[in-house]
Amino acid sequence: MIFSSFIADFYDILFEIMKFILIFGIPIFLFCFGVFFLVKIFFMPAFRSGRKRQERTDEAKVIGKRDEVLSNPSGLITLYYVTFDLGNDLLELMVPKGEYKRLNYGDYGKLAHMGDRFERFDVTVKSTEETKGQSEIVGSTMRSSLNEILQNKRE
Repeated sequence: MIFSSFIADFYDILFEIMKFILIFGIPIFLFCFGVFFLVKIFFMPAFRSGRKRQERTDEAKVIGKRDEVLSNPSGLITLYYVTFDLGNDLLELMVPKGEYKRLNYGDYGKLAHMGDRFERFDVTVKSTEETKGQSEIVGSTMRSSLNEILQNKRE
């Protein structure tokens, strides 16, 4: 009799644990699996792409500079871009503010970058002209004219 009472209590406890797992465990598992799946599918390729690319060093010339002001809930953000001429290709990279101010149109040197991520630009030949604002070559519509400049350069 005591043994059957112990078995009945054991199954009651087991039933309560199973109820708890079904009510709370499965939704928590599905939520965690969903978050893991989203991170793996959407965010990991972006992080891995920067790591897979090796740092390249190319001879380059600064042919354009521009800044872009963006508004967000905490205020205004300014992004700085510099366009480099790699000889047979043009590359526009986002650069830190200090680099943006340091570089001038016509500066020539070694550009180190990982894909589309700027690493550094070591100036070997400094341009004598110091310009502020948009480049004469590229103009105020830099994005649309980059392809035209590249096309003219190839011809």
